[in-house]
Amino acid sequence: MNRRTEAHIWTNRFYGRRNLYLDPQFLVPHRNLRTFIRLLHQQKARRVLDVGSGTGRHVLALTQAGFDVYGIDIVPRVVRVTRERLKEHHLSAHLRVGNIYHRLPYPNQFFDGVISTKVIHHARVTHIQRCIRNIARILCPSGLLTHSLQHFSTSRVLPVLEEHFVDACFISMLDSYHKILRRAVGHQELLLPAVAVALLSPEKQVLLVRKSEENIWGFPGGYMELGETIADTAVREVREETNLDITVTRLIGVCSGPTIRKQYKNGDIVSPLIIFVEGKTESHAHPSPDLHEVQEARFFPKSSPPSLVDCCKIKWDILQGTRESLA
Repeated sequence: MNRRTEAHIWTNRFYGRRNLYLDPQFLVPHRNLRTFIRLLHQQKARRVLDVGSGTGRHVLALTQAGFDVYGIDIVPRVVRVTRERLKEHHLSAHLRVGNIYHRLPYPNQFFDGVISTKVIHHARVTHIQRCIRNIARILCPSGLLTHSLQHFSTSRVLPVLEEHFVDACFISMLDSYHKILRRAVGHQELLLPAVAVALLSPEKQVLLVRKSEENIWGFPGGYMELGETIADTAVREVREETNLDITVTRLIGVCSGPTIRKQYKNGDIVSPLIIFVEGKTESHAHPSPDLHEVQEARFFPKSSPPSLVDCCKIKWDILQGTRESLA
């Protein structure tokens, strides 16, 4: 199969005919990119490669962070979009069209860091092995590799990564902070800081989301990541769950204790320390949940909330002023 045919397949599979490559999910950097940038600065890294760079969400962020950035993607259209985005910010990077499963066109031990998010697993195992061997070749011995995988492909890719990168570089799954902890402690109970957001409409209705996994209504929010402020977590979680951009306006209260202790279906136990904040968005903005993590997002009057489990009811009562703000 020639490169033009492969590029056509990738374009149709992931971008289609609806300009999906301009969808926010392909434009916003991964939530843990700042951790990778911090590690790169600590290592005094200079050259960084984005493998499967797409529309340049990480090329742009890494260039803004001061690195000499390279990007490679098989789809010419998205490489052009990346160049245009860089030009808008008066920045430049080394971009090229190429197939990441063929020999990567860079010298040995050329890069101090390599990033690849949700890309390398889209191939046969033999092609994945070839890609990882290439990354190992072009990454310097003290370099950093960070990547994320779809859950279904982890068992296919991790053994290959471990074979080629034992003691060779730092490997990060770009996992959330609590997942990194889980690998260390198993199902043991963890105390984790989290943020929940009461997003009010101009009519003073409250936005709630119905999570896919639990099928219950609750406030948008989630666990904090390393390097985030409370406002950072609030903005990120609301954007991920509802595709709304918000501004945090005030602290409402803090929730903790046995009432909100949670055991997940896989056996993980968490005692969250929930920081409850209020946010606002544009008056005519409408939520559009991702339908993966969140099935539905809807505004409810303060006087008639849906049925809520205990931990969400506590936050609702704090918002209503019928419970102490330190619960």
